[in-house]
Amino acid sequence: MAETVEKTGGAYNLQCIQESANYFAIIFFYLPLQSIVVLKIINQTGHDVRLLLNEELPAGTHTAKFFYGRLKGDYVIKLFIKSDKIIDINSLLIQIPSL
Repeated sequence: MAETVEKTGGAYNLQCIQESANYFAIIFFYLPLQSIVVLKIINQTGHDVRLLLNEELPAGTHTAKFFYGRLKGDYVIKLFIKSDKIIDINSLLIQIPSL
C-alpha cells in the first residue's frame, strides 16, 4: 500500500509518495523557471544521506526516485533552487517505517 506524504503550497509543490513495500519514494516538484536544482535527503542530525539531483533543469514538473533500502526513521527532503530571479529552499519531512 502506498503512503502519500505531501507538502502543499509554495511555488514548488514539493510532494513525496512512499512505496514502503518496495523501499522507495518518488519525489515530485515544480519549477516556475529554468533553475539549478540540488535535491538531498538529510537525516535528523543534519548529515546528507543521499544526493538525488545536482543539475540545471527546465521549468516544469520533475520527479526523482529515492531508494531508501534499510533506512528507517525521520528524514528531510531538501530542495535547493537557484536561478537568475530566485534563490529558495523548500523542505519536507518524511518518515520511513521499519519493516
